[in-house]
Amino acid sequence: MSESPAALTVPASLAARLRHLTGALAAARTRAEVLDLAFQGAALFGAAGVAQGPGLSGERPAAVAGTGAAGPVDHLALPLDETGALGTLALDFRPPRTLTSAERRALEALAHRTGLALRRADLLAELEADSPALTESGAVPGVDGSGAGPGPGTAAPSEEQAALRTFVRFSEAASHATTMEDLTRLALHALREILPGSTAGFYERRGESWWPRLLDDRISDDLRGRLEQGLAPETPVMAQMIAQQAPVFIDDWDEAEQDIAHTAEFQAVALYPVGQGGEIVAALAVGLEAPGRWDARSRGLVEALGRSFALLHERVAAAEELQCQRLEAQRQVQVLSAFAQLARHLLRETDRYALIRQAQQIVLSLLPRGCAVYWEPEGGLWRIRAQTGQFGHEDIQQAASAGLPLDMALLAGPWATGEALYQDRYAAGTDIAAAPQSQMQTAASLPLKVGGQLIGVFVVGLFEQRTWTQADRTMLDTAAQSLSLALERAQGALALADRTAELERANRDLQTSNEELEAFTYSASHDLRAPVRHVQGFAEMAQRALDKDQPGKAREYLGVVTGAADRMTAMIDAMLVLSRAGRTEMRTQSVPLAALTQRAQQDARMEFPDQAVEWDVGDLPAVQGDPVSLQQVMTNLLSNAVKYSQGPAPARVRVWAEDRPGEVAVFVQDHGVGYDPRYARKLFGAFQRLHTQAEFPGTGIGLATVRRIVSRHGGQVTAQGEPGAGATFGFTLPRP
Repeated sequence: MSESPAALTVPASLAARLRHLTGALAAARTRAEVLDLAFQGAALFGAAGVAQGPGLSGERPAAVAGTGAAGPVDHLALPLDETGALGTLALDFRPPRTLTSAERRALEALAHRTGLALRRADLLAELEADSPALTESGAVPGVDGSGAGPGPGTAAPSEEQAALRTFVRFSEAASHATTMEDLTRLALHALREILPGSTAGFYERRGESWWPRLLDDRISDDLRGRLEQGLAPETPVMAQMIAQQAPVFIDDWDEAEQDIAHTAEFQAVALYPVGQGGEIVAALAVGLEAPGRWDARSRGLVEALGRSFALLHERVAAAEELQCQRLEAQRQVQVLSAFAQLARHLLRETDRYALIRQAQQIVLSLLPRGCAVYWEPEGGLWRIRAQTGQFGHEDIQQAASAGLPLDMALLAGPWATGEALYQDRYAAGTDIAAAPQSQMQTAASLPLKVGGQLIGVFVVGLFEQRTWTQADRTMLDTAAQSLSLALERAQGALALADRTAELERANRDLQTSNEELEAFTYSASHDLRAPVRHVQGFAEMAQRALDKDQPGKAREYLGVVTGAADRMTAMIDAMLVLSRAGRTEMRTQSVPLAALTQRAQQDARMEFPDQAVEWDVGDLPAVQGDPVSLQQVMTNLLSNAVKYSQGPAPARVRVWAEDRPGEVAVFVQDHGVGYDPRYARKLFGAFQRLHTQAEFPGTGIGLATVRRIVSRHGGQVTAQGEPGAGATFGFTLPRP
């Protein structure tokens, strides 16, 4: 059973006290202070805490130890760090209680914070033991931000003491880092201090290769250029780290063996893996120049700093992911608003290339400086049909305007696969002879379709290197889908002008199409914004959870964000289904309704396999129409009848036909939940639903599709129903 909404969050008063404890843990200087605060936090949940592990076994507050309560009925052991090396915070609940998801995540965050505070307290204790004069009056040089050194007459600190001070400063500053760049910069600076003369870098795994996120300023330009090309997964040092799932220390570095050019200056290299979600996703790298080697002390320093960095990496990575989610939500709001305006403009604009230029302007307004070009194949070459912005070099513009060969990779790939091509680093010189002078650094190519047929390729080029984020890809994919819808509608409007001989039907089609356009505009402006607002709201809640160091809670909210994004994708797909229902070519022929009904029954059984159905199907005639679209009508009506009749008792569904003057009427009746007749006018509108998503999932597009198909056949749709008494849906088809 799922938890209630109240179980997903802790009470505001408890959250406030936990925030206070978190701040106190960050300021605690001794193990005793840290453990006392941890036990206070456990007591907030009615638990007696025991710290177990090296130097921790059996420690508990005196007040709890003397309660005389019975042994634990409900016990929870929380690791203080990812490896378990620090020990665990063992909680006994007296009396036993069942924790909500939010309470469990809060306790896990408390244990994590306790572990970080214990590490910091140990560093301070070791520093004070080695040199009491350095920490007189509880002050550690450099930790309070003063940067003051030892006073007169005080001996200079040893290398060990200097290293400890560096660790303390790193721990203090890194706990406040909010971006990966800030955290990494602090780690690289700390490595340079504890290992003078070393060179460091931070790498992230994207796909199969390794790419530098931040490199030491001391790295040569030649080596920097080589590293920025990425390291292949089979690079020996990287492969060794992945295979061992542990830090790698190499004393005799061999440039040729490792296949990393411009690294001959290094004598020794170390890699510390950073994990996330059970996988190694990044690595800290340190290089020592000759005659450097890894002794026990230097290994220990790298491992100690690597452990601290890895603990903080997960929190900062979650914060960055949340920021990406927020940017994606904002980008979606922008593009949906812009294309809603484009849809309204469609009422008076039918020129394909004018619509594409408007789409180019919208897309470029949401991205860094660049240009957008729409290409179509013609006469054995790719031809520019619409362009916004310039290529940045006159020779390239002239070459492009003259036409490009059909095998040009930027265009041929999306045209052949029907899939978008995103290039974070555009391969200059591979497509156009003059391309080395091009300003284009990043490119995206998206195929455009009208009526399911490819018509051209929509290309966006940026004048700066950029990694296409999920937010970027979502925005461009949405733009391409929206533009395809607009182009399909424009093409339909042009075809409508040529069918003057069918004026009456054309007028009816136009009215229906305008209603669909209004529904699309409303959906883009309202319905599609609902899940976007959901994304924004839960993203903000996740941010607050991260601020409280509750990563589990943040992940839960991000799950809701993903669900809202999936909902929006389903609605966009539903719009495409409705659009195609009005654009697919009709092949009129004699269609046996009995055969369509049998197929629709099979489809309903597959969709609702656990629902028993009693079918009552009368004699059904053959009609004139398009068999594919009429099958869609029957399947929608029968599936709806079963869906809204679900329950322990068998659903009863009746299907029959009536002969009328000049037409055939077909009816589908159920005995399900029915509907309020006051809202009957909403039944056949796009995205109009009379029931909640929780009661009956769906997109609200099925009956709108039925109406569109029947209207194209020259018929009409009807509906009758009462709440709790079932409903009857019908449609008519004219006789030839």
